[in-house]
Amino acid sequence: MNRKEMAALGILIVTLLTWPIVAPKIEQQFFPVQPIPESVPSDAEVDPAKETAPRVIREQGAEMESPVAVVQTLTPESGVETAPGSDLEQDYPDDTVKLHNDVMDITLSSRGGSVTEILLKEYRETLDKESPEVVLNFSPHGGLVYTGLPGIAADQNLKIKFGATDRAVHLSGVLHNGLSFDRSVELGEQYVLRIVDTFQNQTRDPVDLPEHALQLGSMKENGDGSAPKGMYYLGIDALLHGGKGVEYYGKKILPKALKNSPDLQVEVDQVEPVDWLAVKNRYFTQILRPNDDSKGIQLLGAKLSRDKPMVSDVAGRIMFPSYILGPDQTFSRTSEYYVGPKKFSIIRESSRHQTEVMEFGFFSPICKFLLWVLNFIHDKMWPHNYGIAIMLLTVIIRTIFWPITHKGTENMRKMQEIAPLMKEVKEKYKDKPDQQQKAMMELYKENKVNPVGGCLPMVIQIPIFFSLFVVLRSAIEMRFAGFLWIQDLSEPENLFKGLLPFGLGLNILPFLNAGSMFLQQKLTPTTGDANQQKIMQFMPLMMLVLFYNFASGLVLYWTTNQVLMMTQQVMYYRRREAGEKAEKD
Repeated sequence: MNRKEMAALGILIVTLLTWPIVAPKIEQQFFPVQPIPESVPSDAEVDPAKETAPRVIREQGAEMESPVAVVQTLTPESGVETAPGSDLEQDYPDDTVKLHNDVMDITLSSRGGSVTEILLKEYRETLDKESPEVVLNFSPHGGLVYTGLPGIAADQNLKIKFGATDRAVHLSGVLHNGLSFDRSVELGEQYVLRIVDTFQNQTRDPVDLPEHALQLGSMKENGDGSAPKGMYYLGIDALLHGGKGVEYYGKKILPKALKNSPDLQVEVDQVEPVDWLAVKNRYFTQILRPNDDSKGIQLLGAKLSRDKPMVSDVAGRIMFPSYILGPDQTFSRTSEYYVGPKKFSIIRESSRHQTEVMEFGFFSPICKFLLWVLNFIHDKMWPHNYGIAIMLLTVIIRTIFWPITHKGTENMRKMQEIAPLMKEVKEKYKDKPDQQQKAMMELYKENKVNPVGGCLPMVIQIPIFFSLFVVLRSAIEMRFAGFLWIQDLSEPENLFKGLLPFGLGLNILPFLNAGSMFLQQKLTPTTGDANQQKIMQFMPLMMLVLFYNFASGLVLYWTTNQVLMMTQQVMYYRRREAGEKAEKD
C-alpha cells in the first residue's frame, strides 16, 4: 500500500471515528430546531366563554412576593373555605372526547383527563391492505394522567369543555386540598399536542402542591408480529438534564427488575432530572417534554407470566417536586407531547435530541445518511419502491468504493502470482517463524503486495451493513414496504409460513445470496494454504444460515452487492485478458 492509499485509508478511519462527535455540532449549527413556546396564551388568545381559570402566572415558593408562615395540606373534611363557584363537591359524568387532524384521532377521557387511545390514519395494522388503521390503546396506564394528586387521579372524572375547534378541549377539576386544576389540550397539524396544566389556589391560606408525576401511556407491540427472538423493541428512553445524554432504561433495568420480581408488574424509580421521557415499541412512540424541572422518572413494566420475564408492556412517569401556592396564586406547566410513528423526519421537527429514540447507535450519522438516500430515491424516482431504492443505494455505494475494490482485486491477483514464492519461503523457514515472517514481508515489499489489501473492501462495507441493519430494524418507512414477491422488507420473506415443517417460512433471497457468494469464490483468485481454502468453501453455507432470518431488505442489499462485486471482477479480468492479448500481438 503506497502513501496515497494509506493516507486515504487513514482519512476514512478518522472520519468514521470523529463523525459521531462532529455531526451533532454541524446539525445544531446549520439545522437548528426551534424549542416549543413556554409562555401561555395572552388574554387576547383566550376565549372568555370557555375560560375556567384566571390567566396563568408561573410562581413557585421562593418566588412568591408574600412570605408564607404556615403551609396547610387541606382536605374536603377540613372545612376549607373555597372561592365562590368551586366545583370541589361536584361529581362529573364519565365522558370521552375526540380530537382530530389529518393524520390522527385522539380519544381523551374525563377519567383524570387521560389519553386512552390513538388512531393513526396513515398506518395500517397488518400486511393486508384492507386492514384497519393502527390503534394505540394505552391501557392499563392512560397517558397524561397525574399521580400523587388526589381529586384529579385516573379513577376520578374531570369536567370537559369543548374547544372552539375539533382540535382543542378543556378539562377542569379540584384537588382534595382545594387547588383547582385546569387543563388545555390543543392538537397541532401533525402528531404533537400542546398541554397547559394550571393549578390555582382558591383558598385564603397557603396550600401545598405535593410531589406528583405525569404519566405516559402503556405501550405494547402492535399486531403486525412479535419481536424476533433476542430483539427488544419495547423501551423507555430519557434525556438526562444537563447535557448528560440519553439513557435507554427499557433494556437496562426493566428486564432485570421483572425477572427478579415475584409480581407481574414493577415500578422502578430513577431519581435524576430529565428533559424528556419517551415510551416506545418498534415503530411508534410517545415523547413528553415539560417546560419545568423534573425530579426524576418512574419506569413501569409488566410481564405476561412469572415463568416468562419477557417485557410485555411498558409505561413511564415524570416526577415533579412540590410547590407552595399562596392565596389566589397559580402555577402553570406547558408540555409538548408527541405521540405517533418513529419517523426520523417528523420527530426531528419537534426537538433535535428526540430523534435518539430511533437508537441508531454509534453509526448514527451513517444511518441518517442511508435513510435520507433511501427516502430521496423512493420519493423522487418512479415507481417509488423501497426495494428498488435499496438496490440503487447499493449501486451508489459500490460506485463510490469502486477504486478501492479495484485495488483490492489487483492486490489479490498479485498475491496469486507470488503464491509459489510464498510456499517456498514457508518451506525454507518452517522451523524459524521469525525469519519466515521477515522473508514474507520482504517478498511482499519486492512485489508491491499488501497482504490485507484484499480485505479492505469488505472492512469498509461493515459500517454500512450494520447501519442498514439498524435502519431496517427501526425506520417505519420500511414497515410493510413490498418488492416483487416480498411483502415486507423489514422482515424475512416468510413465504408459505405455516405450511412448512416447524412453522418455518421459505426465504428465497438467502439462497440467492449464498449462490452469488459461491460464484464469486470461483472468480476470486485462491491464495493461502489448502486448509484455508477448504474453510472458505463453507462460507456460502454459513452465510445462508446467518442471513436466513434477517430482514429481506438487508439480504437484498447484500445480494445486490455480491452481484455487483462479481460484475466488477468479470470486467477486470476481461479487460486484463484483452490487454495481455494486445501485448502479445
